[in-house]
Amino acid sequence: PRSTLFPYTTLFRSPQFPQWRSNLLMNQHALASTYDFHEMLQDLLQLSAPKERLASGFHSLFSSVVPENRTCSEAGVRNQDCLCSVQSALELEPDDRSNSNDTAKLTKFSQFVVDRINGMIRDLIFDKTCTLLKLKAILYGRVYTQSSLSLSENSAQDYLVGIEVNPSGGTFEAYVREYANGSLVVEGEVCRLNMYRGQADCIKDKLREKYCYCQNLLPIQSSS
Repeated sequence: PRSTLFPYTTLFRSPQFPQWRSNLLMNQHALASTYDFHEMLQDLLQLSAPKERLASGFHSLFSSVVPENRTCSEAGVRNQDCLCSVQSALELEPDDRSNSNDTAKLTKFSQFVVDRINGMIRDLIFDKTCTLLKLKAILYGRVYTQSSLSLSENSAQDYLVGIEVNPSGGTFEAYVREYANGSLVVEGEVCRLNMYRGQADCIKDKLREKYCYCQNLLPIQSSS
């Protein structure tokens, strides 16, 4: 059908085609995202119905050359989803925690994530529906190199932390950003990694049930 061939025939006949082809070849290894693909579709629409476009900050691979030093953030990709990020594991020394700087960092970040989880269900803990969670174990930690992040030099560092909590036995993963002044922020969602069926039947909240361990599941303590 004519409508199916339109984008291709219009593109090949366009006076921009030679330059677009050259740009595509130059961009074949560029860091790009779906936002850039949207800009490419806008270029095709412009061929048949030209109109003024607002600058989006993203790059059409047709009409522009993507900078070689582009970061994931500039491409609209979260750091935790960025395949260009380089990870290195932090060392955990269970037998001598006091002498390990990495372990001290991991402990600090892990407790921060637990506090964040408890903060998200604070009202449910307060009314004794869900149980206050406590850090049980640090499963792993990784640090991301600054080279792939859109952060000014030495201003912040991103870490990936895996933890286990009591009493639910829940395992969680979160990205923690540490700023130069020592402040911490959880980037994105705290992800539950294991199943939690039967642990949160006391609430009807799809967004928070993965964090809740119902208080009625706790063993009844004898008063004697």
